[in-house]
Amino acid sequence: MIVDTHTFYWQQPEQVGPAVAQRLVRQSPDPWDRPGSTPEAFDEATSVVDIAIVLALQSPLTGASISFEDVATFVKRRPDRLLGMGCIDPLRDRNAALDDLVAQGLVGVVVSPAMGGYSPTHSRAMRLFERCEEKNLPVMVVSNTALSPTAQLEFAQPFLWDEVARAFPTLRVCLSGMAHPFTDQALALVDKHPHVYADTAEVAGHPWRLYNNLLAAYEAKVIDKLLFASGYPFCQPRDAVSAIYTLHNLCHGTPLPVVPREALRAMVERDALACLGIPAPKNVLPTRAERRPESLNDPVPDPLPEPVAKEED
Repeated sequence: MIVDTHTFYWQQPEQVGPAVAQRLVRQSPDPWDRPGSTPEAFDEATSVVDIAIVLALQSPLTGASISFEDVATFVKRRPDRLLGMGCIDPLRDRNAALDDLVAQGLVGVVVSPAMGGYSPTHSRAMRLFERCEEKNLPVMVVSNTALSPTAQLEFAQPFLWDEVARAFPTLRVCLSGMAHPFTDQALALVDKHPHVYADTAEVAGHPWRLYNNLLAAYEAKVIDKLLFASGYPFCQPRDAVSAIYTLHNLCHGTPLPVVPREALRAMVERDALACLGIPAPKNVLPTRAERRPESLNDPVPDPLPEPVAKEED
């Protein structure tokens, strides 16, 4: 099973904030046609994975405004393969927000201290995490600090979550994007706490960063706690899978160390739902491994090919 733990859907780029919209304009001459602008485009882009988790994101500092009501409505159209997580700002949202989120059928909570301007150890945040632990709801930590100059980078540091993990040892936390640019902190936290994970959202769209981060995770012996995520639409799921499977191309013919192929495949195919304590969707379709080969449309052949040696002159 391949689970993409981090995707977004919006009708207009401004819903992720003005700074993100400007970034999309720079990246594409026609940003309104970028993947994610229609449900059909989202379905096509995520067809390479079995299950996609769609995140809400709201931030007064950055102007993000993807409500969990919108996410709940979007994922209900494909309950066999889409799950949603709702965003809660513990400083601004009312106490009933978590109950509303659960009532909408969402399976986890998205928080962004950097985009909300608060420490994860703020008393109101700690009360939220206590309730998440009681309800067995995982917490997805989104920073996206590189996307907006108004985000507060000091609250994006993973070490701030050490106190949270100590206080709530059964709370499942995922540090999205390996908490870039604080990856070393993220890996230390993942290593220390059994229920803290990290995912590859957007990292997979940067080959050299991906190589270094996955190698660091492997050498730290925590690659088994990394979850696959594309960060769609900033990176296509197919491109993310392909980038991980062809990671060795960067160091072929060099003395650079490599991550074993079985570790890379295990990471992509890890059951992230089980790791995060999320029940699988009802009436879920057969996994990619159970479908007929002609329907797989794999981004790379299976089994993984060995790098092609260059011919000598």
